[in-house]
Amino acid sequence: RIVVTLKARQSLDTSKRVRRKHLAMAQAGITVGGNRAFGWLADKETKDEPAAALLVAGADQILAGVGLHTICRQWNDLGIASAMGKKWQKPVLRNIYLSPRIVGYRVYGPTSVPLEKRYVVDADGQPVKGQQQPILDLDVWEAVVAKLRDPSRVSKHVHIGGRKYLLSGIICCGFRGRHLMGGYDRRWGKHHYACKAVTAGGCGKVGVTGRHVDDLVSELVLAYLAGRDVEAEVGRWPRAGELAKAEAKIAKLMGAYDRDELPGPYVFPRVREQEQSILHLRAEQAEWLRAHTGPKVTNLAEGWPSLELEQRWEIISTVIEAVVLKAADGPTNRFDPERVEVVWRP
Repeated sequence: RIVVTLKARQSLDTSKRVRRKHLAMAQAGITVGGNRAFGWLADKETKDEPAAALLVAGADQILAGVGLHTICRQWNDLGIASAMGKKWQKPVLRNIYLSPRIVGYRVYGPTSVPLEKRYVVDADGQPVKGQQQPILDLDVWEAVVAKLRDPSRVSKHVHIGGRKYLLSGIICCGFRGRHLMGGYDRRWGKHHYACKAVTAGGCGKVGVTGRHVDDLVSELVLAYLAGRDVEAEVGRWPRAGELAKAEAKIAKLMGAYDRDELPGPYVFPRVREQEQSILHLRAEQAEWLRAHTGPKVTNLAEGWPSLELEQRWEIISTVIEAVVLKAADGPTNRFDPERVEVVWRP
C-alpha cells in the first residue's frame, strides 16, 4: 500500500512538472510539438505563402457572407488538401479561423474554453505572441470570429450542407406567418417554397415555385439598391480600450496574489467583477462587429449573378425583413406577383 501511494504521488508530481513546463513554454511563446497547422511550413512558424493567401481570401469570403461549406467545396474542387492531406470539411476549416494561432497568438488553454479565447496572456493581460508568423490582422480575425459565432446563423436556417434556397428563413406564409420550407421536385427539376402540412403546424395551402419568387425579389432588391454601393468596412470597436483595461486589471490582481502581495478574499471578488464586465463587453463587441461587417459588393446589379447564394441571401436579408406569400385564389399554374408582399427594413 505504501508503494502504491508513493507511485501515485510520483505520478502526480510528474504531471504537475509537465504542466508547469508547458505553461512556462506557452508564456514564453515557444512553439511545441504536434501536427503542422495549415498555413505554415514544416517548422510551424514560417508562413506557407500560397496557403496563407488562401486563408486571407477565405476570411474575405466569410465576411462577405459566403458559408464555410461553400469555401470547402471550392477548395476541394481545386484539389487543395488540408494539412493532413485530406479533403476539407466544415469543422476543420471553422477551427482554423477560430484559433488565435492565425493572428500570431500563442495557443494554450483547456478545451472547456471557447477556441478563440484559448491563448496565453502576460502579466499585463495582453496576449502572448507565439513564434509563428501571423496570417490575419487582428481586426479581421475578430470580425470573422463574430461572424462564425453569430447565433442567428442557426435561427436563420443555415443548413449543415450549406444554404440551398435564396429565400430560406425570409419567405413566410401569409396565412400562418410561419417560414415556408424549401424543397426540390426532381421530376420537374425545380425548387419550391411551401407551408408545412396542418398536422405539422402549417396551413398546407400556401406554396410557390421557387424560381419565380426568387427572381421577383432579386429584381426588387436590385431596383431598391440601384446606384448604391453595398459595402461594410471593419473598423475599430469604440470600447476596445475598456476591454483591454478590464483584462489588465485581472492580470494585475492575479499577479499580486501570486506574489503574496494581496490576499485571496480581496483579489477574487474583484476578479469576478472584472470577468463579468469582460463578458458583457465581449458580447457587445461581437454584436458591433456583426453589425459593421457585411458583403463588400460594388456595382451590385453587374455583380449579382456572380455572387454565391449565401452572399445574395446576406444582401437581401439586410434590406428585407420578410417576404410574405399569400394563398392563391384558386388552382392555377400561373405565378401571380400580387401574391407576394415585401416587408422592407426601416
